[in-house]
Amino acid sequence: MKRFALPFVLCAVPVMAQSLPITAPVVPTLPGVADVTAMPAKIAAESVRRTVLSAEWLASDPAMARASDVSVVARKIGPNMVVRATPVVDGISVEGADRVLVVGADGLRRVNGVGRSLTPLAAFTVPEHEAMLAATQAVKGNLFTDITVERVGGFARQVWQSTASGLRPVWRVRVPTWEVQNLADVLIDGATGKLVQRIPVAHLGEPAEGEGEGEGEGEGEGEGEG
Repeated sequence: MKRFALPFVLCAVPVMAQSLPITAPVVPTLPGVADVTAMPAKIAAESVRRTVLSAEWLASDPAMARASDVSVVARKIGPNMVVRATPVVDGISVEGADRVLVVGADGLRRVNGVGRSLTPLAAFTVPEHEAMLAATQAVKGNLFTDITVERVGGFARQVWQSTASGLRPVWRVRVPTWEVQNLADVLIDGATGKLVQRIPVAHLGEPAEGEGEGEGEGEGEGEGEG
């Protein structure tokens, strides 16, 4: 049992955490966790952001040392505060390596994602226009005629895709289409330019299935083929 002081709280609160089966051997404790549940969500999120980047947390989750920042969202669900911390590496958001904490009045009840590697496996070398070209070729009925002369800014963004061995650089491209059922997010490898995954956006009442080599746990997770 440890006692820590939270930036927003002056009192010390005992914290206990349960271990995770496939993550770091020591699960970090969350300083002042009992008081987080009583905070407004935005204040709780900022408090947890500071905590996840703190030396106390990094001692048990050293992979987070590679993060330059974290984007945190907190939501009160019943008596618990559920906090999702998305790592940011080199200014780029990571998909599939969130640290998710479930906080109750009695302390940290559950934490997932601890220990997932945040080490980039390659750099972004494929320019945006090449990623756009590869993405449009993967979606039938797209609205573009010739992206070499059309303005296509804003349709693609860089993300890191979490894998078992580290972070893969990926362009996430939202390709507009004439028919809504063809609308999709296309993931293009930022180092090779190859198609990683095609993720339908409009599910029309049916389960979503990703197409490609998808193996991340983040946004748009699907079933990989290939």
